[in-house]
Amino acid sequence: MKIKNAVLFPLLVLAIGGLLWFFLIRFPVMRKESKLEIVPVTSPMVQWIHAKEGQKRVYAMRIQVDGKLDGNADLSLRLNDSIPYLTRALNSGEISMDFPIDWYFDSCQIYYKPIDVKSGDLKITCQFLSVE
Repeated sequence: MKIKNAVLFPLLVLAIGGLLWFFLIRFPVMRKESKLEIVPVTSPMVQWIHAKEGQKRVYAMRIQVDGKLDGNADLSLRLNDSIPYLTRALNSGEISMDFPIDWYFDSCQIYYKPIDVKSGDLKITCQFLSVE
């Protein structure tokens, strides 16, 4: 029994140490923001956003939309001029949306399309989440 414990205890210590090294040192999550302000909110906008220099292996994005619209609009995310990957309706009134999405590229096109917007202000914050 002592021999079994003498073998299992160091293996357990090595396994825990390996997990701590991976999650605390090797696997830091980088979160770097890109901020956009839609001006004027009555006109369509297409804007490229990019991961910050040094971010590698992007695995997700977090989109935060805040502001106020007098009218309705659509917000789409695309990889290029292709079919939208994700579209969200922005309804008239106060807007506060926060949503994470799977995203495996270091750039994204933001498409803003007002439908019947008369006035307002809108800010978009995008974070590319990466392993390095």
